[in-house]
This record gives sequence, C-alpha cells and structure tokens, in this order.
Amino acid sequence: RDVHTKERIKISHKGRRDSHRYRAKKYGCEYDPSVTLEKLIERDGLRCKICGEMCDPDDHSWSEYTGPLSPSIDHIIPMAKGGGHIWNNVQVAHVICNSNKGDKLEEAM
Repeated sequence: RDVHTKERIKISHKGRRDSHRYRAKKYGCEYDPSVTLEKLIERDGLRCKICGEMCDPDDHSWSEYTGPLSPSIDHIIPMAKGGGHIWNNVQVAHVICNSNKGDKLEEAM
C-alpha cells in the first residue's frame, strides 16, 4: 500500500507540473514554458505578493512536496478569467493564499 501511495503522489505531482500548460490550452490563454517557480523566485524573491509575508520553501507539512507556506505561482489575472501563464501575469504567493484567492481578480500588494 505504501508503494502505491508513493507512486500516486509522484504521478499527481508530475501532473501538477504540467497543469499550467493544460489549463492554458483549456482556457485558450497564452503559455510561456519558461515561466517556472524557480525562475519566478529568482525574479521576485520569496515574499508572498498576496499577504506580504515570507514563503517557506522547506514547508512540507501537507505532503512530500508542499505545505501552506510553500511558494507557488499565482496568476494575477487567473487563467480561468483569460490571464496567461506569462511573465507579466505571474507572482509568488503562499500555496494557502493562492488557494484562498482561487479565480478571483485581486490586485497584487
């Protein structure tokens, strides 16, 4: 059972890596494959643009990969509302802040 769970997490995580490309295609948005979390952190640092607090890349309290304070890619104009996965539409945000924001339109801090 443990092996099955680890494999499912691995597959799930891999699927999440490609989810931006999938959603861009689904919503007819622009997609730039060079936009990655690592490069976004290099550009913006680790401060969450939604709440203003620092993200913790070592927060793995939810899973092997993430926790509520982990950094994530936030789309300023959500992809579901037509915003693309492009450099001028992304910012760093906590996973929990990004999740709470959902597909609402909110200004960056």
